[in-house]
Amino acid sequence: MSLWTIAGYSLFLGNAMNITRSANEFFLVLWSLAVEEHFYIFWPFAVKFLQQRTLITLVTCVLLIEPILRAAFTPYIQGETIYYLTPFRLDSLAAGSLLALLTESVFAENWLRRWSITGIFSAVSLYALIRLIMPNFSRDQNSVSFNSIGYSLVTVICFFLSHGFFSFFSFRQVGSIAFCP
Repeated sequence: MSLWTIAGYSLFLGNAMNITRSANEFFLVLWSLAVEEHFYIFWPFAVKFLQQRTLITLVTCVLLIEPILRAAFTPYIQGETIYYLTPFRLDSLAAGSLLALLTESVFAENWLRRWSITGIFSAVSLYALIRLIMPNFSRDQNSVSFNSIGYSLVTVICFFLSHGFFSFFSFRQVGSIAFCP
C-alpha cells in the first residue's frame, strides 16, 4: 500500500480514495465515515453560532439542493463517484440533523408522530411505482432519475423510520442517561 493511500484514508478522504486507483479493498467501507467527518467538521459550528430557525432553514436547503446537485452532475461524472463524494451525500446527514432539531418542538414532534406512517408509506409506494415504470431506476445504473429522486426517497423513508423507531423505543431517554457527565 502506498504512502498516498495511507495518508488519504488517515485524513478521512476514504470517499475520494475509493474513486481513484489508490483505493484499497480493505478500506472501501470507510467512505461513509469520511462523509460523516466532513459534515461534522462544520455542523457543530453551525449549531453553536446559528439560531434554531436558521439551522432548520439550512438543513432544509441542503435537502432541497442535494437532488438537484446530483441530477446536474450525474451526466458528467462516471461510475460511483456520486455515491461516494461528500457534496452529493449530505442530505441523509441533514435529514438526521433536521429530525433532531424538530424533536425539540412539541408541535413538530406531534406532527412527526401523526404523519410518520403516511410519510413512510407514501415514499415506499412512490419508490416502488417509479421502479416499476423505469427499469433503470437503480443505483447500479447511475441514472439521473435514481441519483436525484431515488436517494431522496430513501432519505425520506429513513427520516420517518428513524423518528418512529426512536420514539417507540424511547432511545432519547436512554441517550440522555448514557451521555450525562
